[in-house]
Formats: sequence, C-alpha cells, structure tokens
Amino acid sequence: MVFRKLIFLIFLGVLFGNEIIVTADNFFADEKKLITILNGNVTIKRGKNDTLFAQKAKIFLNKDKKPIKYEARENANFKVTIENKNYEGKADFLSYDPIKKLY
Repeated sequence: MVFRKLIFLIFLGVLFGNEIIVTADNFFADEKKLITILNGNVTIKRGKNDTLFAQKAKIFLNKDKKPIKYEARENANFKVTIENKNYEGKADFLSYDPIKKLY
C-alpha cells in the first residue's frame, strides 16, 4: 500500500519504551517481507532527542512487527543522545540497530 504525505506512529511501549514518529512523502509497507520503505523528506523521531533525517529510509521488522533495524540514505543526518551526550552527524548511509543500540 502506498500513501502520500504520511504520518504514522509505531508504539513500542513494552519492548523499547519509546514512541517512534515517522513522516515521509511516500510510504510502502510489505507485510510479507516485514519491511517499510520511506521516500522523500523522511524524518524518524524516537523519544525526545533522537531524530534521523534522509531522502530514503527502510525500517526492518521482526515477526512481531517491532523494528529491528533502520537504514537511511541520501542526505542522511541524525541527532541522538547516548548516555547523556548529544551527537550530530551525516553520511551517505546510516544504520541503527535498536536491539543492540548500535548506530
């Protein structure tokens, strides 16, 4: 299914304790492959301080439809807080594993 100017929420309360807010110009979800593909002005915000911006992003889900990996491409940049320290950066490709808390 494809939507334009989509805003959706993923509630991860029990597993990660944070709400994920995702916005993008285009959205495609493949429920069989457990992947969400976002294109155009992508913003992924987790909690109060963690934000990822890019033109393209993918969210990989486990069988319970919980995010297990995020990937961002094309003008990807981020702002995160890790152990009370703030970080900002940009790259051609960014990846985040929420289970391992590895960027």
